[in-house]
Amino acid sequence: MTEYYVDPEEHPDGECALCGEDWDLVFMYVRHEGRAGRTTITSCRRCETSVGSQRLMDWLRSHCEQKSEKWEEILHYQRGRRTGLAQLIHAVYRAYH
Repeated sequence: MTEYYVDPEEHPDGECALCGEDWDLVFMYVRHEGRAGRTTITSCRRCETSVGSQRLMDWLRSHCEQKSEKWEEILHYQRGRRTGLAQLIHAVYRAYH
């Protein structure tokens, strides 16, 4: 589970790509594991601020381990989705459960 790719084309601009919030939106840079570069996705300010300069994978793992409220929001929003980001989130979930 070391390589992932978040495709900005898979996520609508009107909501956070992580949790689905549709207000206070900003752009967030996602650094990719195993690949050079980064991608810009739409994010709510709460997710963007929380991720900060961390790699997305590390941030997801910490929220999963802590079973945070934000993690539950993300899981609920990503349920049933087939995007690269959703696959990453489901892989983190399976690794800790």
